[in-house]
Parts: sequence; C-alpha cells; structure tokens
Amino acid sequence: MDKLYKTVLVTMTAALILICSACTDAPTTNQIQDPDAEKTLSKMIENITIPASIISFANTDIEDNMETFKDYCTNVRRDGDDLILEVTPTQKEELIEMYTKSIDDVLEDMEEDEQGYYVEVDSDHNRFVYHINENIDGILQAKMLLTITTSDVLTGIMETGNSNWNVSAKIVNCHTGLTVGEGTFPDGSITFGPDEWQASYDDGARIKARQKEVMGMTGLSGPYENLSDTQKGVVTSVGQMLDWIEGKYDQQFHYISYAPGHSIEQEHLKVYPKHGSENDIVTVYRTYENGLYRYEDDYGEILKRPFYEEQICEFAKQYLPFEGIKIYTEIKGQ
Repeated sequence: MDKLYKTVLVTMTAALILICSACTDAPTTNQIQDPDAEKTLSKMIENITIPASIISFANTDIEDNMETFKDYCTNVRRDGDDLILEVTPTQKEELIEMYTKSIDDVLEDMEEDEQGYYVEVDSDHNRFVYHINENIDGILQAKMLLTITTSDVLTGIMETGNSNWNVSAKIVNCHTGLTVGEGTFPDGSITFGPDEWQASYDDGARIKARQKEVMGMTGLSGPYENLSDTQKGVVTSVGQMLDWIEGKYDQQFHYISYAPGHSIEQEHLKVYPKHGSENDIVTVYRTYENGLYRYEDDYGEILKRPFYEEQICEFAKQYLPFEGIKIYTEIKGQ
C-alpha cells in the first residue's frame, strides 16, 4: 500500500464501529405501562444528532446504523442523511460505554502487538496523535486510525450534544517522534507511504536533542544514559507533554514544573506561553491506560481573558469614572 487515504481504510474494520459493536448484549427495551412514568420519561428524552459526515467517515450504511441504534435508543429517525437518536440518560451512558469498549478492544490489540505503539487524544475529542511504525499490521492500523477516531468523536457528540465535529490527526514515528503524515477530518485526509516513513528516521537526532533540552529545563545534568530510570521517565514524560501542548496550539511554551501521577495527584505539567506573560500559567493534565494518553489543559481559559477583560471594562465605564481603574483577571485551574 503506497499511500493511505481515509477513504480506503479497511471496510470490515469500519463496520465494527457503529454496527457490530452495538449488536452484542444489546439492552432489552422495556414497555412502560404507567402513563405518569411515560410522561416522566418523555421529559428525560434527549435528541442527539449523528451527522452524515461521521457515518460516511466510518464507511457504514445509514440504514444499517438506524436498525442497530434502535436496540439502544427510545427512537431513531432520519433527518436527511443524519440520524436523530432519542435517548434517556441511561441509554446515552450505554452508548458511551459501547464506544469506550470499542476503543479498549483496539488498545488490547495494540498491547498484544508489543511494538511500543500508543495513542494520544484530547479530552475535547478533537485531536489524535498515533505513534506507530511502518511495520504495523494493516488491520491494526485501520482499527487505530478509524475505530479509535470515530468512537472517540461519537463519545464527544454523546457527551456534548454537538454534532459539528472537526478533528486533527497525526501519524508519528514511534521510534523517532517525527511526523509521518497529518490531516483533518471530516473534510481532509492523511496521506503517507514509504517515502514519508523513510524521511521520518534521523538516527535519533530529534530525540537526543529533546532529551538534552528537557534535562536542562528540569535541572538534570550529565549524559542521559547515566540517569536513573525514574529520571529518564521524567525526561520522557515532560518531552511528551510539551510536544502535545506545543503541537495543539502551534506555539512554544516555557517549562515551570512537572509532577508525576500518583494516588492523590494527577500527572501534570505547568508551563507558560513563550510570547505571553509568566503569570499565564498553563496546566497540562494527562492520564494513561492501556496505550492511550488523554490530555486536558486550561490554556483555552487564558486565551479568553482579553474578551472577559473587555466586557468588564465596558461594564465599569457605565458606572464608574474609568480613568485610573485597573482591571485584574485571574484564571483558576483545576
């Protein structure tokens, strides 16, 4: 396969996303006889739109999806090429659990392959980085790129009710950290082949440079090879988390501190933007399970600060003598 496009990913694997995964242990629909219970249920019903774009991306049939979703929903109907799901809170949770299981199944396959593959995703369900190599099994590659992406996007649609999805995806050489291919969905695609893989090897130059850079940030000295396993773990984690936040916002950040995760504290990195104030402290949180890192950060709140300050200023002008007034804002993290 010289080039890989989203439109030619393995069709059978795609069908697992919306159809087959919903067929196992489908819940039995209970008939409600009590009129008052029916009224209560109707108030709890939420309409969720499954857009045609995600059905097309998954390369599945809308009619098949419609029949399958009936096992999970109070009602399913078409609106053009979209599907409208009528779900109770319980039904919505069951659908989210279904998509979580689809992702977990792929992660188990990754773990069995024992090649050091892993996936990074954003808590907002709109960014995916796949760390693989050119020797990955074709079916596993299709599952990673298609099943994980689609299942996570559908989880986001279920959680927020927002059917307007747009994600960025990147393929990274898991040995060197260099990008092989990237693109956006649903409107774009990812294209890569042997030439891109060959170009993603640099004899470890990038990793060595990043290790030296991170060691300087964290106060570690000496050759990397002489560090303890714990210190090497810190260097790797800080490098990964910096790569994530800088890749997400396409800008550089300065290191402040890092805390590894443990029973009472979540793993996190504190940084501030290179072209911002040292007071604009950004916290990047990360969780890990079975080959999947999930990231969350609060930089979006800092980016909103100018808007908040403008609104406060406009309010102050209406009631106070504006000359000499200074507006202070503070972003509260988690």
